Amino acid sequence: MLTGFIENRFAGKDREKPFTLKWVFYRGLTILSNLDNHFSGYAGDYWEQFCRETVSGNEIDGITYGMARRWWGNISKDERIELDVVAESLDKKYLLVAECKWTTKERSDRLLLELRDKAEKLPFAKKHIIITKLFLKNPPIGTQENVFLPDDMIKYQ
Repeated sequence: MLTGFIENRFAGKDREKPFTLKWVFYRGLTILSNLDNHFSGYAGDYWEQFCRETVSGNEIDGITYGMARRWWGNISKDERIELDVVAESLDKKYLLVAECKWTTKERSDRLLLELRDKAEKLPFAKKHIIITKLFLKNPPIGTQENVFLPDDMIKYQ
C-alpha cells in the first residue's frame, strides 16, 4: 500500500521511472552515508563559529575582547598561516589566538606550542601580549590549562 502511495504521489507524469519504496530506501541510505562521512566537517565549521561567538564581547580571564574573527594570510613568501580565532582586547593590549578542534584525543601541549609559534609570526601581533587558547570537543591529552571544553563555553553564551 505504501509503495503504491509513493509511486502515485511522486512519479507524476514520468511513468518511465517510478518512484518506488526501494528507490526511497537506497536514496536515504546514500544521504545518511554522506552525512556520516562528512558530519565532522559540517560540525567543525559550526564549532569554529561557536568558538568565535564565545570570545566576541566577553571577558575571559579578566580581559574583555572585541569581535573574534578567523584570520589567514601569507606571513612570508613561503609561509601561510590560518587561525580559527583571533580577537583583540578592548584596551588593545592583548591578542587572543585560538585553535578550534572538533576531534578527539588532541595533544594540548603540542597544539599550544604550534599556536604560540604561529601567533608570534603575525605581523600585527608585535605590539600585543599574546594569549593562546584551545577550544576542544573532548578533554585533551596533556595540560587542561588554556583549554575550553563545551561546558566551559556555555557560560559565555
